[in-house]
Amino acid sequence: RRAGRGQTMPRISRVLGSDASAATVVGPRLGDVTLEQVLRMQKDLYALFADDDFQNRLGALESRVGRASDNYTSEHTALFASVQDQVLPKYGFQRGQQGVREMLRVVAKFNDDERFVQNREMLNELLGLSRPAADDEERRAARVAAAQQQAQDDRPRAPRCLQGHPLEPFRTDHGSYTCDRCGASQVVGAAMHGCRRCDWDMCATCWGADADAAGEAVAECGALAGRRTARADSGAEA
Repeated sequence: RRAGRGQTMPRISRVLGSDASAATVVGPRLGDVTLEQVLRMQKDLYALFADDDFQNRLGALESRVGRASDNYTSEHTALFASVQDQVLPKYGFQRGQQGVREMLRVVAKFNDDERFVQNREMLNELLGLSRPAADDEERRAARVAAAQQQAQDDRPRAPRCLQGHPLEPFRTDHGSYTCDRCGASQVVGAAMHGCRRCDWDMCATCWGADADAAGEAVAECGALAGRRTARADSGAEA
């Protein structure tokens, strides 16, 4: 049907959907994109669409022109594109509406997958592209909150010691420091992070590595502290 501002309201599949008839343009071939990649793309889109800043902008737009399901406008297209243009290029699609058409063509082969369809419905509900039931607004708010919490949980954590103490930055004041993760000796004035309670230190190189490596640091912290205590005891006996 015709919607406001002279635009036709898009099919619900337009955000990440089932429009197999979209124009064929240059982009990933049908066999190049796997289901797992598409599911990750849906997750990435949902996380950014659920972001507070985006939801605030969407709420302001809906207060002026209404939900996209009732009055789809060029402003909706531009707002949705602000997220799509960040995510789609990571999966080989172009920026802009041409990239959206490429995506629609390629992902149409997954229309029979239950996970894909469920994610698509959640996206459309989040963006106001589907008509809400009486309790949909509450469910939408709950899903936004859950997605924001998941995004927070997915952020890399800074390394900590075995007891959960944060590693504080400092610069070495003598040349006897070594990194307890890689074993590298440190010069005077070297930047390090350390846990003074556990006497455990990490060099700048290891600190800048992938935060997932912090798990190794955590596992070693207690054992190293124990070995240091043992060495100190043996030295005292000597």
